[in-house]
Parts: sequence; structure tokens; C-alpha cells
Amino acid sequence: MNLNNDIGRGVAVFSKLELDSSISQIDCKFQEGLTLEIKLRGHDCLSFTCVYRSPTKSVTSAENCRKLNNMLINIAKDKKYTHRCIIGDFNYKDINWELLTTPKGEESEEEKFLRTIQDSYLHQNILEPTRKRGDDEPSILDLIITDEETQISEVKYDSPLGKSDHSTLIFDFNCYIEKTTPSKRYNYEKGDYEAMMNDIEQSKWNQKFIDLSNSCTDVNVLWLELKTKIESIREKYVPIINSSNKPHWSIKGSIPLDKKTLKLLKEKR
Repeated sequence: MNLNNDIGRGVAVFSKLELDSSISQIDCKFQEGLTLEIKLRGHDCLSFTCVYRSPTKSVTSAENCRKLNNMLINIAKDKKYTHRCIIGDFNYKDINWELLTTPKGEESEEEKFLRTIQDSYLHQNILEPTRKRGDDEPSILDLIITDEETQISEVKYDSPLGKSDHSTLIFDFNCYIEKTTPSKRYNYEKGDYEAMMNDIEQSKWNQKFIDLSNSCTDVNVLWLELKTKIESIREKYVPIINSSNKPHWSIKGSIPLDKKTLKLLKEKR
């Protein structure tokens, strides 16, 4: 909780008791802000910041804007963080987050904030209005900023709490995306490689490929031709089986060859 001064409204972040041992509060570098460091797997660390930027125009408004932008830059470039999430009421109603533009001038606070987000390779994830009062035009004031687009999912815009006119934002923050187990895989051990080689010989594909390579100097075209042929004969002569519950980790697009297969190919040469 940030209540160290009598300026502003203060910021509070609530967390589950189970996370207490993994959380530590650090200096936010912004007057109305609160930054937490949350330990994740191994040596990974999440920087979680909640801020409130007053919309009131004053002598200190420009300075406040500069401090906010500097805070974002410092969080983005700090290498000890593997994950970053900055949320809060930023009160920038004149920013179009779909087009990443503002009708304000180049030296406006809105434009400087936008440039900071883009130059720091951060992503703003809220695209629907979060505040509406009376006849006022709905606006996006509350933001969720991360360093990866895929970190935020299942965003819900719920009713305001108490007398607030701001939506309550509920979302999932994905620290890790697990590699899913494929539903099926090729059983290379049961592949009919003799039929595969006969197919290639009978179709005289080797000579066709040689002729193509002599007339075409585009490596991409040649690679596509080779890849297409390999995939087509694999479909015909390598059976597909359901995978086990154990995740299958491999290089995307690779075709593993066991010792038996390599021996057979050498004999065919």
C-alpha cells in the first residue's frame, strides 16, 4: 500500500496470503504508484505496478507525466524482470488505442506517453471503454500494459464498485504458456521406407528435381519442392498414431530418422 504522503488518493494492491513469501515492495519512482516484485519459477521475476495519474492540469502535471514515462522505461529495460505488468487509471482519454494515435499535438502528454509505450516495446491490452458518466463520451482511462501481447487473456469489463464510474477489470495474466501435447504424431518406426523409395524411383522424381535445379536458381522454390515431396510421401507411407500423455518436444518441422532408417537409406544408395 502506498500511503507515504498526503498527496493524492493512495494506491493499494491486495494479494493472496499464499503469495506473501514471494512478494516484496520496492520504490515505485512515481508519486501515486505501487510496485511489487513477485518471484516466479527458477530465477524469473515479475514486476507488477499499479498507478493512478491525476487528470488535473497543474504546474506539476508535465513533471508528473515525465516521471510516469521514466518509470515505464526503467521497468521495461530492467533485465532482472522476465515479466512486466503495469495497470491502473492513467486518465489519458484522448488516445485511440486501436490506431495508437492522439488528436493532441506532438508535444502533448498523450503523444509522449504513446511514444514511451512504443519505444519500450510494451503493449496496451484494453481496447474497450472503461469509464462512462452521464452524457459523457465513454473513454478508455484504465489500462493494462505488459511486455508481451500473449500475457493477457480473458479480459472482462464488470460493473463499477460502489460509487465509482469506472469498470472493474478482471483478467488472466499468463506468466507461462505451456506447450500442448499434439493429438497425433507420425510413427516413423512403422514407416514403409522400401515402398517410399520405390515410389520415388518409379516417379523419377530425382531426375525431375535435378532438371528443376538446373533451370531454377531460386533456393526457396527448390526447398519448397523438396519439402512438398517429403511431406507427401510421409503421408502415404508413415502411419499416424495417437500421442502419449507425455509432451513431445521437437524442432518444428523436423523429421527424425532412427538408425534402422538411416541404414536402409544407405543400402538403397
